[in-house]
Amino acid sequence: MEKALLLLEEECNFELKPLFIRYLHGGDINKVFLIEADNQFWVVKKNSATQFPEMLEKEFRAMLFLHEKSPLNYPKMLKYFSNEDQQFLVMEYVEEGENTSTGQETLGKN
Repeated sequence: MEKALLLLEEECNFELKPLFIRYLHGGDINKVFLIEADNQFWVVKKNSATQFPEMLEKEFRAMLFLHEKSPLNYPKMLKYFSNEDQQFLVMEYVEEGENTSTGQETLGKN
């Protein structure tokens, strides 16, 4: 984890080394964790670039496209990068909202 945090500091141009907060649920392919850096929380997805080539890069590009074209809110993408056999996707952390009928109705209209 220490090596990953140093890479994140360098690649994302954080002022200080990020702090590992906790692992998040990410399925079987990705390791997903929450970090704090520059007074903000970030989600980091990490996986094998050899086993899943370009997977996180494609997700990064797709999310950028959705930001431009969709009225819905998505986490802002900070950075995609790879190092040796690992690839990383860094995005803003968005707290889970409430699942309400009004929210579902709004989602259905958009």
